[in-house]
Amino acid sequence: MFYFFSKLINKVRRDKKFGLLFVLMVLLLGVTGNSICFYIFERAVDPSITVSDSLWYSVISITTIGYGDFKATQLGSRLGTLIFVVLISLSAFTTTVGIIVDWITDLRERERRGMTKVNLRDHLIIVNFPGESRILQIIAEYSLADNNTSDIVVISDEIEQLPFNRENVTFIRGWPLEQETFERCNISMASQVMVLSPNYMDHRSDSFVASISFVIQNLNPKIRVVAECLDPKHETLFGKSENLSIVHTIQMANNLLVQEASDPGVALFTHSITSNEISANLFSITIPEGISLDITYGQISKNIISLGINLLGIIRDNVVVSDIANIKLLPGDVMVYVSVDRKSWIEISSNL
Repeated sequence: MFYFFSKLINKVRRDKKFGLLFVLMVLLLGVTGNSICFYIFERAVDPSITVSDSLWYSVISITTIGYGDFKATQLGSRLGTLIFVVLISLSAFTTTVGIIVDWITDLRERERRGMTKVNLRDHLIIVNFPGESRILQIIAEYSLADNNTSDIVVISDEIEQLPFNRENVTFIRGWPLEQETFERCNISMASQVMVLSPNYMDHRSDSFVASISFVIQNLNPKIRVVAECLDPKHETLFGKSENLSIVHTIQMANNLLVQEASDPGVALFTHSITSNEISANLFSITIPEGISLDITYGQISKNIISLGINLLGIIRDNVVVSDIANIKLLPGDVMVYVSVDRKSWIEISSNL
């Protein structure tokens, strides 16, 4: 008998689901037993006692509230209260609360260590963790963008937990080339993915980033992927895709250094239009299909300056065009402009 109870207690400790079910059964036994005793013995002297009264008395007793509207006056009901409430139900009730608290604590710990699954929608997924300061800067800039969601998921297998705490940031620990990792990130419902280079000192990181991008596009072909590439010569690793954008961060930084050396002020201006923390920002808008306006971008630039829009150029067939004075508007063109806020096509077209 002692061995049986010892084994049962160990199983309750190890198996949380079984443990919760077991203590709930004990709790139900205590409530039922006390309700029966109270109903039988107290009804003998007070016929107005009902089954619901007995159940109410038992539940209130095990929670130690005790309103005083009912009390055990007979020996039988008092013994029932002693056995089923004091000895059984109170222990089961406190154990149940303890198990629930342990579950919540364990869940929070699993979330902190990136071992859970998220159920977010339209969220950003950041793959790899090159450094705390860089991740925090990306999160800050992304959160300030007016057309982006505030929910962000960070994937990495190189850290055990995030070194910072943000309400809108969730951590998933896992190998970024495995399908299971992205399934835990709810990749099917994400809006876009940003794949960062894990190591700036190793240009072989580009092949790793390209492989991750390939996995993501296989799992969700419609999702937009922004991938970081350290060496422009490695761009062929990424293949061709409508939803894949490649950013050559080191090349851009080097170009900006040279530009600033030649023309002071360029770096400050570039920082201003590329940061969401400063009023003037860089935006883009695609000309909708079905638009048939016989107008050049030079005329458009003059017409929309009153809206606070400075048209810098267009992208046509993945080619950047800056000399746009005599180029006519075509559907599918991407207009790149500087403005205080983002403008819709309706706002722009109303001034053409």
